Amino acid sequence: MGNAYLLNKILLVDDNLEILQLLQRALARRKMSCDLARDGEEAQHLLDKNDYEVAFIDLRIPKKNGHKIIVELLRLSKRPYIFCITGLNDPKIFADLFERGVDDILLKPFQLDFVALKTKSILRKRQQLSEHHMAQTHDEVSKNLEDTASSLKRQLEDIQDSFASTISSLEKRRDELEAGYLDSVRVLTGLMEQLGSFKGSHAVRVEKIAMTLAKRLRLDRKSIHNLKIAALLHDIGQFGMPDSIRSKPPWMLVGEEKTAYESYPVIGSTLLSEIRGSDKIVDIIEGHAENYDGSGFPANLRGDDIPLGARILRLADGTDTALMHAGEVQPKEFVRVHLMQNKGGYYDPKLVSHMIAALPFEYAEAHVDKTVSESIRELMPGAVLAENVYDNHGRFLAREGAVVTSGLLRHLQHLVGFQKVRIIKETGEEEESQTEHDSEEHITQNEQVDVDS
Repeated sequence: MGNAYLLNKILLVDDNLEILQLLQRALARRKMSCDLARDGEEAQHLLDKNDYEVAFIDLRIPKKNGHKIIVELLRLSKRPYIFCITGLNDPKIFADLFERGVDDILLKPFQLDFVALKTKSILRKRQQLSEHHMAQTHDEVSKNLEDTASSLKRQLEDIQDSFASTISSLEKRRDELEAGYLDSVRVLTGLMEQLGSFKGSHAVRVEKIAMTLAKRLRLDRKSIHNLKIAALLHDIGQFGMPDSIRSKPPWMLVGEEKTAYESYPVIGSTLLSEIRGSDKIVDIIEGHAENYDGSGFPANLRGDDIPLGARILRLADGTDTALMHAGEVQPKEFVRVHLMQNKGGYYDPKLVSHMIAALPFEYAEAHVDKTVSESIRELMPGAVLAENVYDNHGRFLAREGAVVTSGLLRHLQHLVGFQKVRIIKETGEEEESQTEHDSEEHITQNEQVDVDS
């Protein structure tokens, strides 16, 4: 406690002013300060305002007797050390007071210095007990906090594990739904293309070329999904168009045929606009026939005014269309020349650069036959068709590129069980990994873009 006064720690209550002053001076000599009250109401007012460590209370005081104040103090959970002051030497009164819980009794007259020393000792002990209690409380709080933190950590780990499991399950389900949706679109595309005169799936090849660019540009998942659907359905506006128009290269169309042909992006966009959530796909399809130099259709958009997805699809569609009319020309060289001739004209120059960089890996083995012929009776689920499958009457049954499921296999075996069909040979994982690595060497870092921009 040092030399500092202990303010508001001691309460003196007595109607005798001389006793109050003498006791006050004795306490002050021991560096202790106190509050004084000469009646019960004044004492009650001080007790309501302050907390005291020690209280000296005379039993006989006016307005509210000391006995009543003592009884009220003894009921408190945190109460002061109580000295009862009395002039009556009555053992029965003393016994009753001690039984009630009074700590000490001062019989008038009393030794002031002795009382002051005893009071200081009481204050010191109470302070030590308080500090010890606070230390114990701090340790208990620390332990409780540690236990609570450990419990919360375990709960958080359980929640994280559950959340990760749920996310993994949802992602797997999403992938399954997306794959099923894309297969449905490919079946629709295959049926539409049976009305044309070209063998094989133009839309699937356009999808493949578009995905080559999407991979090099590091597009996000949603953008890739939109681009896939747009690539597969980009010609949906040509559905019902006369074969006399569909069978000709676009650059050979003139007059009314050209006008009819150039309306197909808008027709396709109109057909798909009714589908909820198709806005981005519609924008790509509507703009996929626009040329980078502004000479395309239907709106003569130019440069970056054309959505990136539409520019990618324009290059993929134009490249495959040119290849369909190329005749017996080495594919890689033909594509390279075609791209260079139309760089900055039909096609975005940056996309052309990416496509040319990818050519060695896309066409390096173009002339190597990667297919084998097998009887449909001998096929196994998981095989990939290398050509469209038709029945004996020329009716379309399955598309090139389809993965044979157990259900599809069962139906094909029922309809054309002994027919032979070409399937894609399985590629070794090492070869695929090396091709992937080689292709990645041409991808410029930090080229993540959004196809919907």
